[in-house]
Amino acid sequence: MKSNSPGRKEKIFKWSIVGLFLLLSILFLSRALFLPEGRLLGGHDIRGLFYPWSTFAQEELKQGRLPLWDPYQFSGYPFIGNPQVALFYPPAWLMHLLPHNIGISVYVLFHLWLAGMGMVFFVRKMKGRWLGAILAGITFAFSGYAAARIESGHIGLLATNAWLPWILLACVWSIRRRDVRSAILAGIPFGMVILAGHIASLLYIGIIWLALIGYIGVTEGRWKHILKQVSLSGVFGLALSAIQLLPFLKLTMLSTRAVGTLTEYGFRWSFPPMHLIALIIPNYFGEPVSRTYWGGENFQELTYYVGILPLLAIALSIKKPTRLSRLYIGLMILGFLLAFGSYGFLYRLAVLLPPFRIIRVPARAAFLFVFSASALLCEVFTTWRNAPKDDQVLDLRPWIKKVLIISALLCTIGLIVTGAVMTASHPSPTSPRLWYQAGGWVWALILFIGGGGLLLYYLKRSSHNHVRRKMAAAGLIALVIADLWFFAYKLVRSETAAPAKFWIDTAQAITNSPQRVLPLNADLSIQNDGEILRIKSVLGYNTLEVSAYRDFARVNENPRSTVYDVLGVEYVLSPTPLKSVFTEGALPLQLVTSTDSVWIYRRPRVMPIARLVYRSEIIIDPSQAKARICEPDFDPATIVILDKQPPSDVGPPPEMPGTADIIKEHPGYWLIETQSTAASMLILSETFYPGWRVTVDGKPASPFTAYSAIKAVWVPPGKHQVEWVFDPVSYKIGAIVTLLALIVSAIAGINMWSKTKQKGLSTK
Repeated sequence: MKSNSPGRKEKIFKWSIVGLFLLLSILFLSRALFLPEGRLLGGHDIRGLFYPWSTFAQEELKQGRLPLWDPYQFSGYPFIGNPQVALFYPPAWLMHLLPHNIGISVYVLFHLWLAGMGMVFFVRKMKGRWLGAILAGITFAFSGYAAARIESGHIGLLATNAWLPWILLACVWSIRRRDVRSAILAGIPFGMVILAGHIASLLYIGIIWLALIGYIGVTEGRWKHILKQVSLSGVFGLALSAIQLLPFLKLTMLSTRAVGTLTEYGFRWSFPPMHLIALIIPNYFGEPVSRTYWGGENFQELTYYVGILPLLAIALSIKKPTRLSRLYIGLMILGFLLAFGSYGFLYRLAVLLPPFRIIRVPARAAFLFVFSASALLCEVFTTWRNAPKDDQVLDLRPWIKKVLIISALLCTIGLIVTGAVMTASHPSPTSPRLWYQAGGWVWALILFIGGGGLLLYYLKRSSHNHVRRKMAAAGLIALVIADLWFFAYKLVRSETAAPAKFWIDTAQAITNSPQRVLPLNADLSIQNDGEILRIKSVLGYNTLEVSAYRDFARVNENPRSTVYDVLGVEYVLSPTPLKSVFTEGALPLQLVTSTDSVWIYRRPRVMPIARLVYRSEIIIDPSQAKARICEPDFDPATIVILDKQPPSDVGPPPEMPGTADIIKEHPGYWLIETQSTAASMLILSETFYPGWRVTVDGKPASPFTAYSAIKAVWVPPGKHQVEWVFDPVSYKIGAIVTLLALIVSAIAGINMWSKTKQKGLSTK
């Protein structure tokens, strides 16, 4: 029993750390964890994106269908291709299966815990000490960056970044084990980070991953072995995520991002150098919850606060650098040089590379700083704690005193200057801001002195003062939590889950309409609320749009345009009355009803979602097709524009018009019965996208792109049943690859566990 005692204590200690991070995550989200029905964890994109998506996915799963196609946005949208939906990411099932008021909060809680524990185990793998590892984990999980992601609702980004330390941990573990089984298992977190959904974040995760691989290669050698292990892990991670990755790649190739240019977003969200002061005083420019924010555009994209202790650690690492600390410092510098965007030079060069053209938010490169500052905190603790006692006394005390004196002077000068400006401008409107900034300087000064004092006390004490050292360690943990939470905790909030009144009033006015609506001038944040109420819209809010459809739907944004005839729009919605130019003259919009939230108009020409047309024009060039649609003499009720020649002629128009009746319809499926005395084109006003297959009377037929954006099929004379099914090949191939990867990983895991168990028995 005595021989097992140290090992048992180690296990108990590790599990206590797991419990500590779980407890901290629960406390951090306590105000928005177990919410009453009708309330959600607050966040712009939670409410505007993830809640409508999850509502749709949950409803489809209840019906026993996999939500592959979403008919409620953009006249139909490949739901499976949207990576942020994270349909096949296991933790996302918390959102899709649990009640939303609980599932979304638990999803975020899990990833806060995952991020913290991952950082703890990663820096421990890099030979870090336990206290430094705990502080690094707390810093990474509860940084201002993480809190700002929650406040903005960027939970896909939060989930993706939470896997970074696990990827690095698995990478180091696999390289040092040197076998194929470990390389396969190391691919699991790689696959999970892709399945988590925020693909754009993979760029910065990849930079850190490659930097660590380079560090291991330089310090340990064996490049051939390293490249073999990481290549196998990477390939296996891609295979594991193929079920989601392949549909995403398909959508990306056809999306607005693939054809967009840098000027579309430009350097809009670059990190202004003046915002570096927010690394010391995170709310120097205010924050959006309780005070007016007056800093650079988009508070969430400029928030990267990691606390005061990591800043002190940077100073200590300069005094006693190591190879690993140099790596972290280099990543910090690289992160900010990229984040400066239009304010610097490096991002202007980086955008020549395709991955950076897709990112479009330069400021997010500062995530490299958040990760590296957290990890550096552990490295500095380890370096100074492992240093000989004499070196600690000679080097640490004078150096940290200089750092504290300089920090105190800077904070005091900042406080005096702020107070002087405040006094001179009183009682101007800027005074409350300056008082607020003055309070920030005082808090920073307290943290610098308190943190520096505890740090000095902990590191310089001799090894036999265990009780006092533990008290200092507890003080450092408490200080880091207080420092980060003083800023971050207030960003956690709840909000109503109810759809915007704009959409509630609309649903009451157009009950059971099979047609689509055009939400004109509606705020982007509520565009997807119609999906919650099952209202089909020609617009939506999403990071990826099908390029061909987007170009068609916006070729002429006049609500009376022929474009909206083609799309089957019946109602135009607006938060304010429309101009008289739309309600008077030729083809005027007719006011149906109005409330204090929405004005609802009926369009003069309303074409059925499914209809037969007897004349066709072949125009291969989409731009020419759109130009033809906008010509005054073009009549979409009688003419269809196709991208290729139909198998047989259509028409002539019969004396008695044919019919196209929708027999059955649900997301990703249409069953339409047609009857006509002449051959015709069946038009279905839903976005054309690869993966739709069509049959006529059970026989495969060739689908057509009509008007450059929607679906059509040739139908012979007589009575027929036409069936459209969304059944993408990319999903099937991805599912097979993922299944094979799961089988291989299970075999590798069982084999490794079996050998480990046998080795343990032989040792005994």
